[in-house]
Amino acid sequence: MTVADSPSGLAVDQHTNTVYVANTGNEFFATGYANLTSSVSVINGATCNGQVTSGCATTPFAVPVGGFDWDVAVNPATDQIYVTSIVDSDVAVINGATCNGRDTSGCQPRLLRLRTGGWPTYIGLDPSDGAMYIPDNVDQAVSVFPLPS
Repeated sequence: MTVADSPSGLAVDQHTNTVYVANTGNEFFATGYANLTSSVSVINGATCNGQVTSGCATTPFAVPVGGFDWDVAVNPATDQIYVTSIVDSDVAVINGATCNGRDTSGCQPRLLRLRTGGWPTYIGLDPSDGAMYIPDNVDQAVSVFPLPS
């Protein structure tokens, strides 16, 4: 399956059978400057998986999100999709109930009000204690946020 430029992080929402892929954009690797229009590909896991490949030939819908998206994580309790952007230290949230492999009508991301430190990379979610952990590569720290309800 072909997705947008330079896929990086990947997460699966088992509830909606959707695969989300953070695409950084390849401009950074070619020029040293980050792409400000990175995206998240939304793949229908029902039609593109290890058993069924009928949907794998089509390019999936891509949601424009931030700059140089690095990772994506799914909160299985709320179907919220989180995406880190290392250019602007933001975390975007996508509603997985209206932005998934079957329905892309609500794929408008929103930014969390909290900002991470420099160069936020991977996302660790702990729905049991309501926390999101994001390492900040430049600051040598970890940002800790409450999961939005």
